[in-house]
Amino acid sequence: MPEAAPVNAADATAPLAGVPVAVKDVLDTADMPTEFNSAAYKDRRPEQDAWVVARLRAAGASIIGKTVTTEFA
Repeated sequence: MPEAAPVNAADATAPLAGVPVAVKDVLDTADMPTEFNSAAYKDRRPEQDAWVVARLRAAGASIIGKTVTTEFA
C-alpha cells in the first residue's frame, strides 16, 4: 500500500486537504491494482486514475486504499 503524502502548506487550503479516502475496487487508481474482485483482473495496474479519483486527488484527498466489492459490482 502506498504511503500517504503529507499535506504541505500549498495544499492546506484544498477542500479535502489530507482527508483519507478509500475508493471502491472498481475505480482505476494509477498507484494501486484495480481488480474488480475478479480472478480475471488479478494484479491489473491501470495507467491512470479514473476521473473521480483524479478529482478527489486534485481536491487534496489522500487515497489510502481500496474497499472490497462484489465481483464487477
